[in-house]
Amino acid sequence: MPNLSTCHGFIQTGGISSMTNPPSAMTDSPYDESYFQETYEHETVRKLSMHWWSVQLYARLAKRWLKRTSGTKFLDCGCSLGHTLQAMPKEADLSGLDISEYAISKAQENLPSVHLDVVNLEQQWPDWLANSRFDVVLAKYVFEHLHEPAAVIRRLRSVLSDSGVLIFSVPNTESLGARWKGDEWYALSDPTHVSLLPPDNWLKMCEEAGFTIVESFSDGYWDLPYFRSIPKMIQAPLFLWTCAIACLTARPWLPFGFGENVIIVAKK
Repeated sequence: MPNLSTCHGFIQTGGISSMTNPPSAMTDSPYDESYFQETYEHETVRKLSMHWWSVQLYARLAKRWLKRTSGTKFLDCGCSLGHTLQAMPKEADLSGLDISEYAISKAQENLPSVHLDVVNLEQQWPDWLANSRFDVVLAKYVFEHLHEPAAVIRRLRSVLSDSGVLIFSVPNTESLGARWKGDEWYALSDPTHVSLLPPDNWLKMCEEAGFTIVESFSDGYWDLPYFRSIPKMIQAPLFLWTCAIACLTARPWLPFGFGENVIIVAKK
């Protein structure tokens, strides 16, 4: 198991707790061009790349829930460079926000008709956001970057329609990858990940915010290699089929222990 009790200032109390008194360098880390290129390398999406599969998963999940709510208003909260928004139906009423000015500027180049804005979720929200009502809100890889994710989850509930749903994903601290890789686990490589928590903590946050959990599952094993002595090409068929099924179906078939991320769908 990774030594999360010391890594990046985390404390561990019967699980993995959020950071206390984070270093200023971490708090002030800019989500600029270098962050996206060095951390994610996904300014463009190559078909069948890991990022392409991720976009397919979350876009299909969001489209399925838009249909189930009979709604059209979709917010990509932490939209990054806009790839998931690009995969959404053109007839949907799309909005996106991100803390990064660079990310929003890149998203605007490809999505001129989408309402995009630079927003820090832990500070004051602009009036258009606070007064909006969305049928589906997606927060993909967002909450682990927040010092007070529970407060943001509560606020996001307030911008959902009466039958709206929140879909979010966060690193799975109880995955086999986290246990096997230790300090080399992918989620520990990003110093802006200041809230790495066990799955049960995220479920409890949602319930305490007034949500009802309707789906909770994982996304498969994609963080190759899992065995240092075995080439990736040999490991790929052993692990990546789990991701392919998750991405193609966008259905809750993998329990938490069988993937690198926790995915939760919570209904207002």
